[in-house]
Amino acid sequence: FGSAAIFLYLGDKMCYNKVRKNIFTDYLMANIKKYSLKSAFSLVEMIVVISIIMIVTGIFLANYTGSNRRSELQNAANDLVKDIRQAQNNYLNGASYGLLYPDGGWGFHAEENINTYYIFADQNNNRIYDFGEAEESLGGRQVKLPANIVINAIYPDGLVDAIFSGASSTVNILGETATSTSAVISLTDVDAGISAFVRFNFLGLVESYDFYCGYST
Repeated sequence: FGSAAIFLYLGDKMCYNKVRKNIFTDYLMANIKKYSLKSAFSLVEMIVVISIIMIVTGIFLANYTGSNRRSELQNAANDLVKDIRQAQNNYLNGASYGLLYPDGGWGFHAEENINTYYIFADQNNNRIYDFGEAEESLGGRQVKLPANIVINAIYPDGLVDAIFSGASSTVNILGETATSTSAVISLTDVDAGISAFVRFNFLGLVESYDFYCGYST
């Protein structure tokens, strides 16, 4: 009887331990699955958040870069306006080129599809820019635009020589084939595909703007 009781006791204890082990195992597996699902959901959330951050950052950087490009282009246009006015002021103030005052006054020269323009002294009074008339050591200027900006177009004739001379300080605007009363210079950022414009007329009025609203002589 004693042995039978011990056997029954041990059998009950083993069954109890097995049941308890099964309950613990089931509980542990349930928590592992729950944790795995929660971790997977957190990973999806993280991917979504990172994607949103990347999109917002991309939009910000694009707008920032575009704004910088437009500012650089507008600054180049404003500098062009100042330089044209410098040629006018050189004439009005009687500025010399080296030791001599230029017979034809002072002028501005530009051509399409290059990124350099000139403030020159019309030494021989022929109303156009000649080589050697814009030496900086003598008082002229050779202005190079930023690397990504070019003189894309000049209306109406593709080339312009604006000469400030005469008692009334009028501007003689010469194109490649004809004389005009006004001209428009288009500056273009070739990388960004944006343009700014400078317009001046025979009265010496000069202005810059960032859209082309028409041209007439």
